[in-house]
Order: sequence, then structure tokens, then C-alpha cells
Amino acid sequence: MDDFNLLFTTYRGLERRAAGEMARFLGELGDGAPDVEITPFPGLLLAKSAADPLSLVRHLYGIVEREPWRVRYLLRVIPIEATTDAVPEAIVRTAGYLSSKRIGPDETYRVTVEKRGSALSSRELIEAVAASISRKVNLESPDWVVLIELVGDRAGLSVLREPDIFSSVKAKRDAASRTP
Repeated sequence: MDDFNLLFTTYRGLERRAAGEMARFLGELGDGAPDVEITPFPGLLLAKSAADPLSLVRHLYGIVEREPWRVRYLLRVIPIEATTDAVPEAIVRTAGYLSSKRIGPDETYRVTVEKRGSALSSRELIEAVAASISRKVNLESPDWVVLIELVGDRAGLSVLREPDIFSSVKAKRDAASRTP
């Protein structure tokens, strides 16, 4: 799959079940035929959906709040705003463009790189992307995360706030702590 707007993870060996679960949740948002791909990397899947990825994340948090048992196989769900070839120049250009649209002059950011099947240097990529963003860096509690997901020869990029990334473990723990 060349273009994807969702990256999600599951337990090793449960990729098919996670793909079915993702398709069901996307169907609840009106996408009856999402393109879901099980990658060669254990526990990693990609999807191209007509549904809004951020709406999916909010939908999943709502499901965990009301019916936590319905989310069985999805571990993390990450919205992807843009895809490009996994070459530094294209990644820096795309990250700079997305950041300029999203990160305000008084806001902070952190660059995070997650690599699967890529020989690119995370450190060099982080430094190059950071040099293209004229905002203040905050590694501990940034307003925004410039996320670069390298999957083989493709890169998925997003500029997100921490709650825009769904973690079923964290969501279930938080929901349980609010239950009397």
C-alpha cells in the first residue's frame, strides 16, 4: 500500500483479527470498504480509509469508556496525515509543511521517529526535521508531536497532540480509574 492514513498495532500473531476489528470500527464511521494491509512487520498494520482518522481515535476512546471489552486486538492507532517516500529530503519537506500549518508561534514540539525496516538514521532525521521547524523544542511535555513512521520505503507523517494517538492499554486503565 503506497498511501495510508492509519497505522495500527496489535499483538504478534493476531494481525488478521486486528484487521477485522479495525474494519468493523471504520464501518461504524461509514467506511464499509477500508483498505487494510498486514505488513511484513509483526503486529503492524496499515489502512487507507475514507473515514477521518482523528474521528476514529475519538470513536475508539468513546467505545473504551462505554464498552471496553469491544476493543480486543487493537493496541495503538495512529492517524497519518501525509505519506511520502522514505528519503530524508521528502520527509523534511513534508514535516516542515505540516508543522507550519499546525504549530503556533508560542507552541512547542518534539520530533519522534519510529522505524520498521529502514536504515535511515533516526538522529540525523530528527536533527534535519527540527532544523526546518522554527518553533521551540520541548522533549518532556510538548504541545505537538511531529511523528515520523518509517515502514520500509514509505514514511507516514503527522503533527499530533498526545491524545490524538489511541492506546487501548492507556484508555482502558484511565476508564477503569474513573469507575467507582
